[in-house]
Amino acid sequence: MALNASTFAANLSPGLLVWWELNNTKITPTALRTILSDEGMDTSAIDDIDQVQAIRRAARGWTQGRGNADRYRAEVVYDLATATGGRMEVGVLHRRRLNDHEVEWVQVDVVAYDVDSAGNVVRDRYVGNGTAEADSVAEDVTSTCTFLDHEWIRPNLVAARLFAMGALPVRKSGGVAFVPRCYEPELRRLQAVVRRIGSSEFEAAAIDPNDATTRATIERRAGDNLTEALNDFGARLSEWEGATRTIPSNAVSSILADFAEINERGELYALALGVTLDGLREKLDAAKDRARALLAGDVEVAA
Repeated sequence: MALNASTFAANLSPGLLVWWELNNTKITPTALRTILSDEGMDTSAIDDIDQVQAIRRAARGWTQGRGNADRYRAEVVYDLATATGGRMEVGVLHRRRLNDHEVEWVQVDVVAYDVDSAGNVVRDRYVGNGTAEADSVAEDVTSTCTFLDHEWIRPNLVAARLFAMGALPVRKSGGVAFVPRCYEPELRRLQAVVRRIGSSEFEAAAIDPNDATTRATIERRAGDNLTEALNDFGARLSEWEGATRTIPSNAVSSILADFAEINERGELYALALGVTLDGLREKLDAAKDRARALLAGDVEVAA
């Protein structure tokens, strides 16, 4: 988005504070695409679930039992599955105590799946001992093959789209972010989407332009955020400056894109908050000069 100083009038809020909580988030990709379309948002990033990968994820995440109770876990024990066919088997492992100092995991059942040419999975019910634990694994597999959940929605929907709006974490532990005012229309659409997923909550409150304390907190976090990004960028440049090998063309593109993103983020925060970058401007210029020198021939760039 092009940035223009006239967009940020001094008597208006610098932006919004946002926070969210995801609850009961199981939703099919089709249903999520419908919600996004209803709210005028792009649906292209919402792919159908890769069911083969879903079996692997479900197996990694399934456990039963705690403490002195019988404990079980799942593990893929046979895997010749691809997106166009094959077979996968998930073992159900039981934890047995051998003595006061040793335990072992013993396979007590198996859940087998055949994959068709379209990547769809079907349980082979002729395999296995029919234990309740195996059925529990199968239930998790079915759910993972059918629904997106908070582990997908948080990074791929909420975090990714907030990052595209220049969102700035206000708390180091996360959970609250600042979004510049120019992105309020996109933010409100995201808010409407998240609120329609299960019983999730998403709040966005405009900052009082006269609230100096909140503004100072955000300015401080903006400076910290940009400093961290510049330090990481400088570390990457140092690796290439000390290298004897050529720089791959994809690395060149990545270096340029990373600096452009940091620089644009700095300008966005400066305009939104009505502040100067002060010492960060010198650091930005120094990083840009280092990148230019590196890519101009101090180290030969691979074609």
